[in-house]
Amino acid sequence: MLQLIARVSSYDTIHDRLYVFDAQDNVTLLRAMNKNDRTLISVVDFFVALGVYETEKQAYNGLNYFLKKEENCDLKAKCSMEKFKGQGQKETWVADWDTLLDVLCRLKGRVSDAFRAQMRQVYTRFRAGDQTMHADINRNAASEDIGNVLARDALGMEPGRVLAGQELVEYEQAQSKIRLIKMQETLDEKYNEEEHL
Repeated sequence: MLQLIARVSSYDTIHDRLYVFDAQDNVTLLRAMNKNDRTLISVVDFFVALGVYETEKQAYNGLNYFLKKEENCDLKAKCSMEKFKGQGQKETWVADWDTLLDVLCRLKGRVSDAFRAQMRQVYTRFRAGDQTMHADINRNAASEDIGNVLARDALGMEPGRVLAGQELVEYEQAQSKIRLIKMQETLDEKYNEEEHL
């Protein structure tokens, strides 16, 4: 199964291909295009690469069925049918990173179950204040791995630099001060509202 965060990637704009390498240097090609400053990826390629579907035909038919369901009409609106460059290419579903993750969260099956479990773990670590996440965040900010690049693209972010040592401590202190100021503002607003009642 292709991991969502591959080790190395590159984007070939001439041939609309995203090259994703795993830890054993096996390459997976995903059809991708840049449109309106967004990276759109073939939904079929993405889910075949993840192992959600075994063949492109299964993926296309399964996704058509999935997107036609009424409860998924919001996702269908975020996807579009596009034709990639090259001879013999037909229109296929494409979507940006956020939409691919939304679809993955709603699909049924072992791959989607594993993804949801991973998301629950990350959310739990975040809510618990797991300090080891700082190292993960810094690593992701500087990484050129495909998952990190697409996530930054979805947020319109540039690759960040890694914070360490005193710089990291100062950053965390500044963030704590900002949180305290926001909490005080919220309390002040509530107090003022109660006073006017």
